Amino acid sequence: MKFICWFFVVDGITTIVTTSILFQWFRNQKIFYQDDAKKTKTMLGKLFHCPMCFGFWMGGLIFLLDPFLKSWGSDLALVPGPSLLDLHLSLNTLFAFFWSFLFNGAAGASICWSVHLIRMKINESLNL
Repeated sequence: MKFICWFFVVDGITTIVTTSILFQWFRNQKIFYQDDAKKTKTMLGKLFHCPMCFGFWMGGLIFLLDPFLKSWGSDLALVPGPSLLDLHLSLNTLFAFFWSFLFNGAAGASICWSVHLIRMKINESLNL
């Protein structure tokens, strides 16, 4: 059940930000493009247009927000690790924090990209 909730949160937010009409005005802002013809994207523009890139950071963000979400009775991090609140300067804790963040981000990227490809294939087959 935890994975399903995590899946819908990460993929839902990623889809809304990167591909929906709702955020199209946001993605078309001048800050995301290097030229006025809107052909070349900046690094920030690539982040907000790419489901895999945004999915990575969304998975990592859910991991970072997990301690705060637990106080509301929700536990969303796919792979729990030490939180920023408990982070001591020991090498083991920093190592566990880094790998937990990286794994949550990588899982978010792979799921968001896979679901995006499935959606694109369905849209192509239905001529949408």
